[in-house]
Amino acid sequence: SKKNFVSNIYFFFRIISSGGTLCSSAFKMAHEEIVSNHPPESWNTYLVEVSDGDNYLDDNLECVKIVNDLIPLCQQAGYLEITLDDSYTPWIREENLLSSMLKSQIKSDRFSSITIKNRNEIFNALRKFFKVDEGKK
Repeated sequence: SKKNFVSNIYFFFRIISSGGTLCSSAFKMAHEEIVSNHPPESWNTYLVEVSDGDNYLDDNLECVKIVNDLIPLCQQAGYLEITLDDSYTPWIREENLLSSMLKSQIKSDRFSSITIKNRNEIFNALRKFFKVDEGKK
């Protein structure tokens, strides 16, 4: 059985996949962590869920609900989907990807859903999420 955990930088950049996905479990864990240990009155929280987009279809609406609950607790919340150029997943239709669901259902300036096609784009995607001016060095 898989267990959610708060990732450190080592695992964030090394874990590629770990099996079946319920993205809502990560969003729920983030909500619990923020409410318990990082209240918005005392913390500036920036939350990003990173996934390959292969989420159980029934879980997508649960993710939308939890993300809507998270937005007021965060300065910025986001979802970063990495769909690798060389990965072919015939069972996933574009409109069923979690990113598509979040983009269509969540209307907040404090939420971003970003999709990238390879690992080399991750830093630019995070710069976009954090609204870092790419023209500055």
